[in-house]
Amino acid sequence: NATAIRPFDGDDRMAINMSVWTSLEALQQYVYQSAHLGPLRDRRRWFEPIEGPILALWWIPAGHIPAVAEALERLAHLKAHGPTRYAFTFRAPFPAPDAESSDVAGLDARFCGWAT
Repeated sequence: NATAIRPFDGDDRMAINMSVWTSLEALQQYVYQSAHLGPLRDRRRWFEPIEGPILALWWIPAGHIPAVAEALERLAHLKAHGPTRYAFTFRAPFPAPDAESSDVAGLDARFCGWAT
């Protein structure tokens, strides 16, 4: 249930969605080239704006399952420092630790405007 994670005690209006993907390209394809795109474009109809970024991406070792606390830490780091290898966005991606930097050069973030 994507809405079951409630990271902030006492605030039932705030939910987060976490998922693990095999590649940045696979995630991007789902987000921007599937039925997910319609609700993404209409998100302002359902969600109030919040200050700072609402999306943080980061690389994890195979088999690792990130905890909610880790996600909140990465999001806070992104807000404080902007995109880095520790936490980044589609608009400013970083390659996997074992990849060449050119591996993310072809990503298209034209619909991305999440990190404000």
